[in-house]
Amino acid sequence: MSYFLAISGYRKAGKSTLGIYLVNKLTELGYKVSVVKSCHEEKILTDIPQKDTWNYRESGASAVGLFQKNFFTLYLQPEKLNLSSYKDWYSYFLSLFWGYDLVLFEGF
Repeated sequence: MSYFLAISGYRKAGKSTLGIYLVNKLTELGYKVSVVKSCHEEKILTDIPQKDTWNYRESGASAVGLFQKNFFTLYLQPEKLNLSSYKDWYSYFLSLFWGYDLVLFEGF
């Protein structure tokens, strides 16, 4: 069963700092964690070092989604995913955020 946790607050309030801490500690304890982050940026972003999505991946999240005004980007780390338990890619994509112990939502 997946648990869902949402962190919201003002800009620069420490949402990502708290989220990255939680992802790091929970993955150290063996939990499988994914992150879905929201931002108001309109241009396409890639995974920029030292930015939030990059930091979440570095802290141990095996999937990080970034919602922007007109785009959704999904960062996956295949080595952390057990794709052999799915009969096809379609089944995998349907279950993207259901196969985790915790799905962390930030900034919504």
